[in-house]
Amino acid sequence: MKKILLLTMFIFATSIFASKIAVVDMQRVLTEVKEGKTAMGSLQKEAKEKEKDMKKQQAHLLSLQKEIETLMDNPAADKNKILQKQKEGQGKLMTYQQNAKKIQDDLAEKEQKAAAEILKKSQPIILEISKKESFDVILNKAAIIYAPQSLDITNEVIRKYDELYN
Repeated sequence: MKKILLLTMFIFATSIFASKIAVVDMQRVLTEVKEGKTAMGSLQKEAKEKEKDMKKQQAHLLSLQKEIETLMDNPAADKNKILQKQKEGQGKLMTYQQNAKKIQDDLAEKEQKAAAEILKKSQPIILEISKKESFDVILNKAAIIYAPQSLDITNEVIRKYDELYN
């Protein structure tokens, strides 16, 4: 029984070492194809616009905070007015935080959709390269500790992607 197990392990190990392997840096594919660059540029532009709006809200919150502090420093100030301003400030702060989270979630979702589309479109390209070059295994470079540069087909994937989709 041990001989059969050893023989099976030997055959399996030999077949693995006889395999032709390549690696693809999918993160580079996402960021270097023209479609990815365009999507990231668009998302960055949208993020900057949203950031301007959020800074305006933040400035309004700071002025409201200063107004509350001024009222609190005044011993003759009406306590009800102070409480009213504090409630207003808390409400606006909560709205600000909700808006910030919504913006962050929205941008993350858009980025994920763009990445998923590029990954989906790149799969047939990788399969085509695999068949053409007779690769038995193609691995994502992110999951590998080390691979020689000669096994990396990322540049070819990027080039073919841009030829097909731009």
